[in-house]
Amino acid sequence: MAQSARVPASPLGKLKRYVRILLSTPDKDVGWIPTALPKALSIIRNENINCVYCVTPPHSAQFIGYLVKRITGLPLVVDFRDPWSQNHGFETQQPFPSLRRVSEAMERAVHRRADVVIASTVLMGEGFRSKYGNEVGDKYYPILNGYDPEDMSTDDSIAYDKFTVVYGGGVYGHRNWDAFFEGLKRFLASKPSARKQVQFVFLGRGLGTYARNWGLEDVVVDKGYLSQRDVYRHMFQADILLLILWSGPDGAAIVPAKSYEYLATGRPILALVPEGEVAGCIRGNNGGEVLTQPDPTAVESFLADKYAEWEKRCPERIEPRVVHIEKFTRRHQTSQLAKLLDHAVGKNRGRLEL
Repeated sequence: MAQSARVPASPLGKLKRYVRILLSTPDKDVGWIPTALPKALSIIRNENINCVYCVTPPHSAQFIGYLVKRITGLPLVVDFRDPWSQNHGFETQQPFPSLRRVSEAMERAVHRRADVVIASTVLMGEGFRSKYGNEVGDKYYPILNGYDPEDMSTDDSIAYDKFTVVYGGGVYGHRNWDAFFEGLKRFLASKPSARKQVQFVFLGRGLGTYARNWGLEDVVVDKGYLSQRDVYRHMFQADILLLILWSGPDGAAIVPAKSYEYLATGRPILALVPEGEVAGCIRGNNGGEVLTQPDPTAVESFLADKYAEWEKRCPERIEPRVVHIEKFTRRHQTSQLAKLLDHAVGKNRGRLEL
């Protein structure tokens, strides 16, 4: 049966869609502003608050902070764990240019009023400075996601009986999965005896289609989403930890928390990531192989090298350990945050050196 042509939306349909997205600007949580704002002001009156600290997403929380700042004059520290208008999905979430301008105006107002702006990556802060620098001055500081060594217990870590690649997370965005699976398939084709000795342990959702398309269902072990503790159990004795980010410049400023957790395990990382912060972080800490272009041949080569190492030591087990990288610990990042809060409350002029 021939597929029917898509019927264009009627003017009323377009209007309904516009209004629906308008009521979700800057995000779907905007409806809490009328209740959250008076609650915040009540807490400030009753609890002797001397600084407003907002963490997002959702970015509507930053706008609440902006309104509180306008009303009370208290110092405002805004903390972006994810970008706002520079997010890779911004145009999809805000398809109407007029509403994108509304979101950007709200974001600009937040940047202008804030005393300190924190970003979860260095490149995100540079993006803010590039977009708003002339208007808001030099108030951007990185506080990384980091990791907590005390959370990363090696107790009960899983001792694999196969050569094991582990990935933790979802499958979405424009990521280089095809390059990885093509490289994996080439490696198994070049060494058929390895097929029953290799497994790709996936801790998340959404990989089934890739496994079927590449004929690797017998190699992929899909565990689904697990608790953080169980994810660590799988990570500590992996032969390779796989890290894949969005390809292109949109992924350059993204640094997922698992980047630091991977480094803390001391296990070799295979990173298919764009040139940017994650690439530099892994290289700078000798964390593994960084491929900034989709290169199945390089993937195949890395897998072959690590498999050869595994064959030599098998059945010797990996001794699990937590690698302490002080600059990435959450204790260190929290101390940096404390300095920034003191800086904002003290209304010190000039830039604070962290």
